[in-house]
Amino acid sequence: MKKLARITIIWGIAFLLVYSAAWSSELIEPTRTLNSAGKNPGKLSVFSEPPGLDVALDGDGIGKTPIISKVVASGTHALRVNGEETEIYIGPGKDLRLSLHSGSFIEIPEERKDMRQQKQTEDVKTRKNPKSDQPSEKKEEWHPFYWPLNPGGPIN
Repeated sequence: MKKLARITIIWGIAFLLVYSAAWSSELIEPTRTLNSAGKNPGKLSVFSEPPGLDVALDGDGIGKTPIISKVVASGTHALRVNGEETEIYIGPGKDLRLSLHSGSFIEIPEERKDMRQQKQTEDVKTRKNPKSDQPSEKKEEWHPFYWPLNPGGPIN
């Protein structure tokens, strides 16, 4: 009985090894790797108060402030502006905007496109039409295109 159990276990292990080797040969190679992250550079913008300060990235001078949209390899870098130094990380394809003010680095958040669009629609809504003061005219209502505020959709 013990001999039959051992043979069954050995054959089971052998089967699993052969089956896993056949299964692994069908795997698809990855299309992206961590090494390819450096191939997609980011952009760095550096501002300062007062302007005209020397800027160095990883020990190499890159100019004077303001530096706008300088293409930089993604990853971690050492940034030095007029004697003040900080470590920065630029993500692949991302923009990083920094400002040096009173000896401190301040990250400037990127204004999102949808926020700009919303701001423009709010500006249009708040503008006063000189004819709208007349009570006989019907005021136009704002109808957004997205579902929560307009269940009928963009086409009425």
